[in-house]
Amino acid sequence: MNRLSTPLALAASLSVVAAACVLFVPSGEGLGTACTTAGAGTACGACIARACQSPVNACCGDSTCASQDMASVDSCATGQGCRALLSAKGAAAAAIATCVRASCADACSSPADGGPSPDLVTACVKFGSDVCRCTSASPFADSGAADADAGSVATTSCDQGSFATASACCAFGGWADGGAGSCVCEAVRCLELKSNLKSCVCGLYAKGADFIDTPSCSLGQPCCEKGGGCSCNERACATGETEVPFCDAERTAKQVGCENGSRVSGCL
Repeated sequence: MNRLSTPLALAASLSVVAAACVLFVPSGEGLGTACTTAGAGTACGACIARACQSPVNACCGDSTCASQDMASVDSCATGQGCRALLSAKGAAAAAIATCVRASCADACSSPADGGPSPDLVTACVKFGSDVCRCTSASPFADSGAADADAGSVATTSCDQGSFATASACCAFGGWADGGAGSCVCEAVRCLELKSNLKSCVCGLYAKGADFIDTPSCSLGQPCCEKGGGCSCNERACATGETEVPFCDAERTAKQVGCENGSRVSGCL
């Protein structure tokens, strides 16, 4: 009699658990309880049930976790996104997140309907006055944010208006379609050599101490242009270059190509 009443008493004591967590008493003589989540028919939900049942049960048995975090477990299991679960702070929910990250990343990193993920982590950084870069990645990736390279600072804007000069932006991977990938915007400048104003180049250049930043140049005729670059330095244009009256940063920016990527007006 005492043996049968124990699981029933336990179930009664957990009656306050949120609806997302469904407790049932297993058949037979076992005294344990199991907690089911939504999404049993999805690959992610099945993986969580198979690999992470123990921490899920623990969450259901913790009133704080059950009321505050089980919704994020259900969201992950049904393909609505795992970012909230993976960033959970409570110990019980964090244990589920650790298990899901270790055992179910492949099953849970894509939405159930196969469309664009609603779960991407996006962040941008800027490098001085020359480059900004954004990355968008699954929360299961090693890094879901832009690389924290030395000299970079976080930014909430990365587009053609991020620079005091002309610029070009390129998207890579699935970025342009709203998926995981990266996007880079770089300044496009015309730089005249201080010691020789008849030597000028325009393109994806960082401003240096030996150069004067100028929107256009034409002193070192002839000026020669070729996809994403232009120069005026008193030499004849080479094969494949087009002679132009002057070099211009805005015009050069429009011609910058994106190897293995596509041109976009901005990243963020």
